[in-house]
Amino acid sequence: GVLTFGLQLPPSRYPDPTDRDLFRRQLQERLSSLPGVVAVSGAFPIPLDEQAFAGRYGPEEALEDETQYGQ
Repeated sequence: GVLTFGLQLPPSRYPDPTDRDLFRRQLQERLSSLPGVVAVSGAFPIPLDEQAFAGRYGPEEALEDETQYGQ
């Protein structure tokens, strides 16, 4: 199965983008250590949800190699 959820970090507690990024990375590490979890990822917006998005989705490797993006 697949689980998706929304997350809003309060700006008062995470005022700096670095703090928010650290929280997200730690959350992904903790989630991936749970029994039965095969993979963990994060995205904004969630792909194929109700929000319009004109960008591209791809794996982290695509940041340095555009051939990694799917069409």
